[in-house]
Amino acid sequence: MDQRKVLEELLRGYESATKLRVVMNEKDESEIRTLQCLAKNVLRSFTNTLFLLNSHHHHLSHLLSPTKSQDSQESSKTFTSFNNRRGCYK
Repeated sequence: MDQRKVLEELLRGYESATKLRVVMNEKDESEIRTLQCLAKNVLRSFTNTLFLLNSHHHHLSHLLSPTKSQDSQESSKTFTSFNNRRGCYK
């Protein structure tokens, strides 16, 4: 696992969450697009971090066992279907 990538992604999410909190505290309704964008950035960072952690786990399970476990198959399907969505995640 590339810890640097995980930490960078978590830092991006933290920075977006901090900005989101500041904008929310201003209670300026004209900033709705900014709120949406920042919330999407937080969610994207969280999702990417989970993907990085899960892919490391998935890689280790292949090294330890030649067959896929039921859990790794399900998590791969879940991420693939989530990742194939169109919209703000691209």
